[in-house]
Amino acid sequence: MSIFELFFIMGADPSVLVLSRYDPKLVLLSLAIAVFAAGMALQLAGEARDSSQPLARQITIFTGSLALGGGIWAMHFLGMLAFELCAAVRFELGMTLLSMLPSLAASWVALNLLRGVNRACGSCASGVCWSVPESAPCITAAWRRCR
Repeated sequence: MSIFELFFIMGADPSVLVLSRYDPKLVLLSLAIAVFAAGMALQLAGEARDSSQPLARQITIFTGSLALGGGIWAMHFLGMLAFELCAAVRFELGMTLLSMLPSLAASWVALNLLRGVNRACGSCASGVCWSVPESAPCITAAWRRCR
């Protein structure tokens, strides 16, 4: 068994793999939520940068992380719901809600880095910091199905 067989379906019947489709309305809704959430988070990061009071800055960053993390989470699950398979798929409420935490935490850290003094360094660091746990909703959903 090669390492690829652990992660990919090898030698499967291709006719079985195409029995799926995307719901275009849900895909567009997922895209709209992602764009809106990112725009809202960047707007709030700019507000936090201009704030002179530490408490107001942290409240603004927390609000931005809720917008961005919730947007990431909603975008992923709407994208997963848009993918219609020939088999029944269900999500457990507890695991689904738990999968939001890494997105919220990563968004909070990324927005804190983004409001830093050096904009180029902060933008690069926040992008790297945010990109790793960004896929947590899909990973936790897949992990639950494999157990």
